[in-house]
Amino acid sequence: MRKMKRIALKVFYDGSYFNGFQRQPDGSGVENLLISALSKEGYLKDLREARWSYASRTDKGVSALGQVIAFNIGSDIHFSISRVNRHLLPKACIWALAEVHLNFHPRHHALSRHYKYIIPKSLLRGLEINRMKKATEILSGYHDYSNLVIPPPKSRSLINMKIEVEEKKHVIVVNFIAKSFYRKLIRSLVSLILYTAMGNISLDELNALIYGKFKLKQGIPPAPPEGLILWDIEYDKVHFIIDKSSSYSLLKYVAPIIKSLIMRGETLNYMKRGLEGLLLDDFNDSLRSSLSS
Repeated sequence: MRKMKRIALKVFYDGSYFNGFQRQPDGSGVENLLISALSKEGYLKDLREARWSYASRTDKGVSALGQVIAFNIGSDIHFSISRVNRHLLPKACIWALAEVHLNFHPRHHALSRHYKYIIPKSLLRGLEINRMKKATEILSGYHDYSNLVIPPPKSRSLINMKIEVEEKKHVIVVNFIAKSFYRKLIRSLVSLILYTAMGNISLDELNALIYGKFKLKQGIPPAPPEGLILWDIEYDKVHFIIDKSSSYSLLKYVAPIIKSLIMRGETLNYMKRGLEGLLLDDFNDSLRSSLSS
């Protein structure tokens, strides 16, 4: 019998390219791309035999810096991250590797998951950062968050979650740390935090809401997925070694994309303001005309 070893990999991906992490029939999942790339380089042939597994399912539009996948390969095989990344960049990138025990499962053995939600300040008006921080204090701790979102079957339980707010120059970053999360829970919590910060609901109402004593008539629509990042996953005694060459390659690919997106966003925003100005001028002309007649 062939001797095997098990490797775990940290994966970056830009969620805007994919229809979620899981495999999709049309091949649009992150998992589809990873399996294809690993298969092309001969590292993955049979998923069941390799005991293929991953840490977290992320929805369409959600990105990751620290997603973790794991699978078995022959102990005599040298795994080359750079070879696989040729098929992944710029949509995704493997940037760190750890050799783990053969029973390691990236989802079941995770001690905690860390997500970040990025909120551009330019998109918000009337947001009070102190109320935002008070909201995160209410929502943190041991709670049955099934009062906010419907948990998967037989998964209802208390979750010990830590939520913290960081205020940066251009963005507000909300950190969510827990062992596990219900689907869409983080994005629903972001909506509640923003509702509270903008004065749409009171701190008392938020406190009552989490204990099921108060409901919003409009429900809790989850915040857009584009702001959410699976930032990191913590394990016991698993040491990932960063592949510097692949990390620098990722930075090289991503930098011009970021620049292009910023320029496009600013251009569209400038045109939007121009159109608003034209409409305002037209309104003022109509008003002056009506007053003079």
